[in-house]
Amino acid sequence: MNKPPSISFDLDGLLICPGQPEEALSWWRGLLTREHLRLGCPKLFSWLNEHGHIASIYTSSLRSEGEIRRLFRAYGITLNRVVTGEQHQAFLSRGPGRWSKRPQDFGFDIHIDNETICDREVPPSLQLIILPENANDWDACLIVKLSEMLELKHPSTAGGTPAIQ
Repeated sequence: MNKPPSISFDLDGLLICPGQPEEALSWWRGLLTREHLRLGCPKLFSWLNEHGHIASIYTSSLRSEGEIRRLFRAYGITLNRVVTGEQHQAFLSRGPGRWSKRPQDFGFDIHIDNETICDREVPPSLQLIILPENANDWDACLIVKLSEMLELKHPSTAGGTPAIQ
């Protein structure tokens, strides 16, 4: 049996978007975090869970793992893994070249971001979805794109860099 692909999301400009509509929190859940997730995040993560996927966070921001997990927990979202900016920087300092992010080196098969993540060609082992920060119906578009990718994703057909406009 094949394991499901590992999916990671960036935070800033994608799931945390000042200036975009945000998910509301009850006052007591608001005690867990000072930030808010973008409108549609719980629906998207619930859809992933219903289809057997627990998403992860891969960010270059300097938030702690605990801070990130508390933010998502406030919305009832469980995360698989959290790769923090500190872990990201430690990895980059060991390797040659300059990359803004390297999700494939942390075992992720699909990464969703709001900007191009590296200054080199994306390896065929990584499916990359670029979603502009101001995309309308971003969560619904992402569900459609992920549905297409997950139904077609087989070890022999990995690769490509789809973008949602």
